[in-house]
Amino acid sequence: MRSAPFIPFSLARSVEAAPQEREWLHEHKLDGYRIEAVLRDGAVQLFTRNAHDWSAKFSRVASELATLPVTSATLDGEIVAVDSRGTASFQRLQQRIDAGSTVGVRYHVFDLLAVDGMDLRRQPLRVRRQALRALLRYKPRASVIRATPTFALTGGDPLQQARARGLEGVICKRLDAPYVSGRNGGWLKVKAGRRQEMVVIGFTDPDGTREGFGALLLGVYDSAGVLHYSGKVGTGFDRSTLHDLRRRLDALQTRTRPIAPRNGIPASSTHWVKPVLVVEVAFAEWTDDQLLRQPVFKGVREDKDATQIRREP
Repeated sequence: MRSAPFIPFSLARSVEAAPQEREWLHEHKLDGYRIEAVLRDGAVQLFTRNAHDWSAKFSRVASELATLPVTSATLDGEIVAVDSRGTASFQRLQQRIDAGSTVGVRYHVFDLLAVDGMDLRRQPLRVRRQALRALLRYKPRASVIRATPTFALTGGDPLQQARARGLEGVICKRLDAPYVSGRNGGWLKVKAGRRQEMVVIGFTDPDGTREGFGALLLGVYDSAGVLHYSGKVGTGFDRSTLHDLRRRLDALQTRTRPIAPRNGIPASSTHWVKPVLVVEVAFAEWTDDQLLRQPVFKGVREDKDATQIRREP
């Protein structure tokens, strides 16, 4: 299949509170993989943020997108895995991918960038969303393709609603804004809790009855591209994840320390690895020593380039 053109994603900028003005649209922040779907003459490619083709990983999503009544289209959305209550979990999605299962996997679409040769990126969001709704009305009722729901603020706290549903936070988008690749003021994100993508730089041996490893040693790059130690995470893993990660870590072991020496790094039983694996953690706060406080593992980020991982403000 001829490679389809990839459009770099529009990214949201972190803010403390959701804007209250009427010209903003609000969506719940989904806990999954950002995916761009490119349809062309009945063929579909699914791209990650790094333009990796994941069509084979999510073949059912690709197959259902191929049935849409268009000759070409480019859609932007998030692939998630949900339980019986409809709650999305990134770790659950990772498990589905590892098991080759599509149970509970859905593609929530929130933007339409092009359709049948027309580039819609310069059109305001309200026009693109209207065109998206018109396109998705042809999908089967039981389809794994969903239009991302939106909601209006009514003076309450949108994060409270997000937390109650176990969601990551809120995405806010200007209705009059075009689609602009990169991070810009047209899209904002307000997180319900602190989350951070981290680079794995090493691991410790397991203690007692623990299997796989004890904890992952984490790092994050500064603006100058220097990797700094940020603490370790030893909770949030199930037995399967511990064994899977240990196999991957063993293949990445190196004698070269990926960061400068620093106090707080376990002196013994530390194994260094090449800094290429990215994970996501939830945590309480950053300490004065620039370490994560109470981190909890959430999943491996297969779609992220380790050299691009920076501390989020």
